[in-house]
Amino acid sequence: MAIRHAFGTTDRLEPLEEATAVIQAMSPTIENLLARASDSPPSLLLLQGPAHRMGELWKLDRAVVQVGRAPAADIYLDDRSLSKLHLAIHQFGDEVRVVDLASTNRTLVNGLALKPHEAVPLKDNDQIKAGNVLLKFLAAGSVEAVAAQEMLDRLRLDSLTGTFNKGALLARVPDLLLRARLNDWPLGVSVLDLDHFKKVNDTWGHDAGDHVLKEMAGLLRSLARPQDFVARFGGEEFVMLHEQTHQAAVAEVGERVRAAVQAHDFSFKGQAIALTVSIGAAMVTPDCGDWDSLFKQADQALYRSKHGGRNRVTFAEAANPPPG
Repeated sequence: MAIRHAFGTTDRLEPLEEATAVIQAMSPTIENLLARASDSPPSLLLLQGPAHRMGELWKLDRAVVQVGRAPAADIYLDDRSLSKLHLAIHQFGDEVRVVDLASTNRTLVNGLALKPHEAVPLKDNDQIKAGNVLLKFLAAGSVEAVAAQEMLDRLRLDSLTGTFNKGALLARVPDLLLRARLNDWPLGVSVLDLDHFKKVNDTWGHDAGDHVLKEMAGLLRSLARPQDFVARFGGEEFVMLHEQTHQAAVAEVGERVRAAVQAHDFSFKGQAIALTVSIGAAMVTPDCGDWDSLFKQADQALYRSKHGGRNRVTFAEAANPPPG
């Protein structure tokens, strides 16, 4: 005979009391989620738009946030149905309003079209349609926003090091290249590879290797600037994207990383591990405007760093030598 259960009815399930105990055992996780949600600001969740941006979440932590297909927009979405500056989100104390910026394809909230420059208050779970793009507004303290961010992080973050993973890097590149070309912004890439990393695994084991990679990721995050994007590309190789950064500044970041790795104590279980890093860098140029060619040039520069003695920063031959 089927037994009633908290999750439905089947031929063989534990009694309701035992199932309830399972739910109660999960409550600390739910409490933790609620605690984190209490500090979360209002946000926008992308429900429909560019495929590689689906599920992305933007925190509305400024007084005004503009959305559009202009590369300089606060939330930039490369969709031709959007106006360059399509809409803006304004915060007035605890109230959040959406304003249509006289867009061509209009802004709708829950199916109702806004008049140009009309400001409409937003409520939790309101849907904002801008051209073919669909956004969901999540109010401050939303559990859904925290859950969505966690899901996005699981997809984008490397599980070992906590940096972005290769997939997140490749998803970010097209927008950065387009913004660089349209705005004539400099864009650099650095490819970093730990020297003699195989020796770490062979000498102290893979647990030591994992420890070193976590430490390396922490160093990179601590040295990265707001416009730097850090990702683990695979194995002991990391990549940094440097948006709106001229070559001299890319060289400076690379040298800071090189010196920090050389000076860092990677000790594992009392065993001192001294390491260095080799870095290859390249800049977007008229003859190097796509990711494959940009990465190839940086990777070739990394090869020259390795064969030039390691523990150094080398720029692609197509770029001018860094100052100093």
